[in-house]
Amino acid sequence: MKFSDGTPMTADDVKFSARPRARPRKTAKWAGMIGSIDTIEIATPHHHRAQAKHPDPTLIPALAMFNTGIFPKAKYEAAAGATEEEKHKAFAETPLAPGRS
Repeated sequence: MKFSDGTPMTADDVKFSARPRARPRKTAKWAGMIGSIDTIEIATPHHHRAQAKHPDPTLIPALAMFNTGIFPKAKYEAAAGATEEEKHKAFAETPLAPGRS
């Protein structure tokens, strides 16, 4: 998989993309949808492993929702802004969508 700008999507991007869901509700209003995820670890450069806190039959459908998209860690970290809210806004103005390679 590659992002629409041609950069490869990695397990690190997957792990990083789940991180915002753990932020304070002020910047992660939909975090509860995947709140049952306890940890995400990188198994290989292209695979990750998620561990749930408890059985959650809604987790798989929640991972298909608009707010659980995978985004490039490097692009997010490079987004302008001094606060998380400013970074979220700047990144949201120029998002990248995954595309098949």
